[in-house]
Amino acid sequence: MLRRDKRIIVAGLSEDFRGVPFKTIACLTMLADYVTKKEAVCMQYQGPATKSQRLLNGEPV
Repeated sequence: MLRRDKRIIVAGLSEDFRGVPFKTIACLTMLADYVTKKEAVCMQYQGPATKSQRLLNGEPV
């Protein structure tokens, strides 16, 4: 795709609920020419969400 001069856009979480980076996203970030990071909003406290919520059978753990 890059050889055809196409722009590639990727979106995804960078870390799991423990703060461990997802390897695929980390690799893509290193290869990228530009990286834009967005911050999620915590639905409970309305502040920055630093981690994703782990669910077990649909319930927060």
